[in-house]
Amino acid sequence: MSVKTLVAALGVIFVLAMVPPAAATWEHGRRIARASSEAAAIADRLRACARDPRVATGPGHLPVTPGDGSIQNVTVQGEVCGLALRPDPWGNGYLIGPTWVLSAGANGIIETPFPPSPGVKALGDDLLSR
Repeated sequence: MSVKTLVAALGVIFVLAMVPPAAATWEHGRRIARASSEAAAIADRLRACARDPRVATGPGHLPVTPGDGSIQNVTVQGEVCGLALRPDPWGNGYLIGPTWVLSAGANGIIETPFPPSPGVKALGDDLLSR
């Protein structure tokens, strides 16, 4: 095997080793940006209209909590204040309270104290918008 062939083969191996992780990192960042944007749009709509004070969720998987794993008394809705809901980028439903919107993030687990009281910041990979 010549040196040129060896260098070319090593170059191909290097490219094949670097592209998939870079693509996955890019896609993850894109999903975070989309979830943040959607949560902010829902929160803006919540401020513009009066709504039921109960916790609601849109379509998608119902996120779980680290404790007992379930969230109680959640109503499923297809829209909030005239805004059609869709799942977050990871297939989970956004949890929507009277003044906040919460996405469980990539792991599907709500790590932020639930329901989030005023002043609470999102924990783990959760996204919280007020």
